[in-house]
Amino acid sequence: MWIFIMNFVFARRLEELNLAWCDFTVDHVRTAVSHIPSAVAQLNLSGYRQNLLMSDVKTLLERCCNLLHLDLSDSVMLKPECLQYFCRLPYLEHLSLSRCYQIPPAALLELGEIATLKTLQVFGIVTATSLQLLKATLPHIKINSSHFTPVARPTTGYKKNQEMWGIQCRLNLRNPAVFLM
Repeated sequence: MWIFIMNFVFARRLEELNLAWCDFTVDHVRTAVSHIPSAVAQLNLSGYRQNLLMSDVKTLLERCCNLLHLDLSDSVMLKPECLQYFCRLPYLEHLSLSRCYQIPPAALLELGEIATLKTLQVFGIVTATSLQLLKATLPHIKINSSHFTPVARPTTGYKKNQEMWGIQCRLNLRNPAVFLM
């Protein structure tokens, strides 16, 4: 864990970070959110189920107030009270809270106060009826428009895109049978 923290200390210009599903303990998560560089603009901390606590979200969002994209999906300890912290992020455009089961659909209306918010992923916590109501109430936000996060991934999955992190690549797999042996 010490090496992990030291890497954060030396990565002050880090812009995107994906720590999803790393099987961190509560202590690991607390340490990570306390050391994530404040310059991070895109962050994926999904998959921590019971290990990402409300206090961690508060610490994280106080440190990283310039977030554009935040994915905290599958964090079942998050409650509606955490929504107030998201509303304080002046640049937040994309928020994922899928399967954060303690956040009721009605509480999500508070996110309409975020003028910069473009997309909201809340799979698993809204019914079809509440999804339609949410979309009607927040028409400026695309809700449940993407199942996957693009945070810190080399490409967005577009098959004809031959770029990796914005750099054109010319690698082609000419004989896939070689890898099947």
